[in-house]
Amino acid sequence: MEKASQLFCLLVVFCAGQSHAVGVTSNGLQRVNLGAQCTFRWTIHDAKPIVAYTINNLTTGTSTPLDGYSHHEYDRSAGVVTLVLLDVQPWDSGNYSIQITTTTDANITESTACLFVYGIVYGSVTLTSGSNQATEGDTVELTCNLTSTSLPPSHRPEIYYAWANAKYTRFRNISSGPAVLPNGDPVPGYAIKDNGRTLRISSVRYPDDRYVTCIGLEDGSNRAGDYSYYHLSLKYRPYAQRFNPASRKFNVEIGKPVYISFDYDANPPASSVTNWTFVNSSGIPDDLPANSYTDLSDSSYKYLRFVLNSTAYYGNYSVVMTNSIGSTVVAFQVVPEDRPDRPMNVRLLYSSQDSIVVQCNRMWSNSRSPKQTLFFRLRLDGGATVDLSSISYSHEDYNSTVTAYLTKDIRPDTNYTLSVWSANSLGSSDVAELKVRTRGQPKLIVSPEMVSIDGRRAIVNFAVESTAGGVDGIVKVEAHCCSLLTGQCSNYSGRYSGNQQVIVDNIPNGTVYYVDLNVYRGIDNKYIYLSNSARVILDSRNTNEDDVKESLSHPKAIIVLSILLGIVCLLLVVVCVVFAVRRSGLNRQHATATMEMQRAGEDQRPIVAVSAKRTQ
Repeated sequence: MEKASQLFCLLVVFCAGQSHAVGVTSNGLQRVNLGAQCTFRWTIHDAKPIVAYTINNLTTGTSTPLDGYSHHEYDRSAGVVTLVLLDVQPWDSGNYSIQITTTTDANITESTACLFVYGIVYGSVTLTSGSNQATEGDTVELTCNLTSTSLPPSHRPEIYYAWANAKYTRFRNISSGPAVLPNGDPVPGYAIKDNGRTLRISSVRYPDDRYVTCIGLEDGSNRAGDYSYYHLSLKYRPYAQRFNPASRKFNVEIGKPVYISFDYDANPPASSVTNWTFVNSSGIPDDLPANSYTDLSDSSYKYLRFVLNSTAYYGNYSVVMTNSIGSTVVAFQVVPEDRPDRPMNVRLLYSSQDSIVVQCNRMWSNSRSPKQTLFFRLRLDGGATVDLSSISYSHEDYNSTVTAYLTKDIRPDTNYTLSVWSANSLGSSDVAELKVRTRGQPKLIVSPEMVSIDGRRAIVNFAVESTAGGVDGIVKVEAHCCSLLTGQCSNYSGRYSGNQQVIVDNIPNGTVYYVDLNVYRGIDNKYIYLSNSARVILDSRNTNEDDVKESLSHPKAIIVLSILLGIVCLLLVVVCVVFAVRRSGLNRQHATATMEMQRAGEDQRPIVAVSAKRTQ
C-alpha cells in the first residue's frame, strides 16, 4: 500500500511538471529591408487558458506586453499570435521571444524568432596597381572594400560586387574573368578578379575611366545597391566636344559669315592649337587666307567667325590640337546650301488589315535653316494615292527616328507602295520606296465545342485565323461568361501570354450560358479588337439540384418568373373573358329563338281555333 501511494505521488508530480508545458513554434528568421515591414507568427500547441503574452527583445533587453504593439493579433481558435512591425529600422533588429503565462502555472515557455534588417553597405575604392596620375593607355587595378551595416552582425550574408564607369552603367556581377555587360556582351580591356572585389583596366581611356564606381549588394536584399566612387586623375590628349553644329557640316552662302565652335578638353592643357587648314580638291592641305576668318579661341574653347569669299573655299577643313600626351585632329565640312538628304533606312514597323506603321531616319537639312518636312505617300500598286501625310521639324536632329501612322482608306490583303522624301525651302530630296502588303481580315473563332464548364469556372479556348501572314500583336484578352437565365456575369481581363485559353472563375449558377470574347491587338497604345461569342449548354449531369435552386432563388430569376406567371394569368383571363362572351352570345341567340317560336305558336293557335269553329 505504501509503494502504491509513492507511485501515485510520482505520477502526480510528473503530471504537474508536464501541465505547464505549452508548445510554441515561430516562423524563424525574417530578413527585411529598411523601411519595410516584418511579420512574426508564433503558433501555440496544446495551449492552456492564457493569462498574458509578453514580447522580449533580447537585443535591447526590453519586455513589452503584446497589447503594447499597435499591430498585433491573437487568433484563439487557431492558436496563432501575430506581431507586425512597420517601417523597420536598424534598432528593430535582433531576437524576439514570446512569454506565455497560463492560468494553471506561472512558469513561462519561450520561443525565439530573429529579425534581420538590411542596412547600407559602406565602402571605398583604392588604387592597388598603377598610378593615380595615369596616362591614357596605362594599366590600373582598383579594389573595392565594403562593410555591411546590417543587423544583427551574426546573420550578415555575403556581399556581391559590381562595377561601372562613365561609359558602361554596370558590369555583370561575376567573381572573376573578362568583364561582361548584363546582357552578356563582353567588354574588351576590362577584367574582374578577387571574387569580384578588383577591377583591372588594361588601357585606361578618357573620358570613360575618369570616374569608376563600385556597387555593393548583400545577398537577398532587394536594394538597388550602394555606390562607392573613385576619381582617376588621367592625363590625356585633347578631345573635342559639343561641336556646333553636331553634323560638323556647315551650309554657307558666299559672302555671309558662318560661326564654327566647339569645346576641347586636355590634361595637361593643349600647348598649341594650330591654324585652321583647308584641303582642296587635290587633297593638299593649305592655310586659310588670314583675312577670311577671325579666330576667337582660348585654352578650352575654339571659336571661328568664317566668311567664305569664293566657292573655291567650299570643302573639308580641320584643326589640330596638341599637348604632351598627343594630338587630335577635328575635321568638318563647309558646303553650299542645298536640298535635304534622302531619308534613310525606311522600314515597316507594323501592318494590320487597316493600318500601316513605318519608320525612317531623317538626315541633314543642308540649309542654314534647319527646317525640313518629311512626306509619306501610300499608293496602290500601279494605282492612285491612298494616303499622303507629312511631319515637319524646326530643328536639326541627324539620324533621328521618325514614325508615321497611315490609316486612311487602307484595305486588308492589299499591296501598296510607300514613298518617303524630305523637303526644305530649296527643294526635295530623292525618294525612298518600300513595298508593303496589309494583312488579311482576321477572324476570332470561339464555339461551344471550345468552351467547357468545370464546377464554378469556364475554360474558354479560342483561335485567331487570318490570310496573308496571320495575326500578331495580341496584347489583351477579355472574356465574359453570363447565365442566360439570370443575366448575372463573371469576367476575365488580362494581358495575352501566348496561351490561347482563358479561365473565368466564379461563374454564376445556371444551366445555360453565353460567352463573349474580345481579343485586343495593339501597337504604341493603339488598340484594335476582334470579338465573337458562343452559347454553351451545360450538361445536366454536371448540375446539382442545389445549384438549380440557388439560380432560381436569384432576385433576377424571381423577377423573370413573376413576369412569366403574370403573362400566364393574363392569358387565362383573356380566355375566360372570350369564353364568357361567347357563352353570353349563345344564350342570347337561344332566347331569341325561343321567343320567336313562342310568337309563332301564338299566331297559329287562333288560326287553328278559327278553323275548328268553322268546321262545327
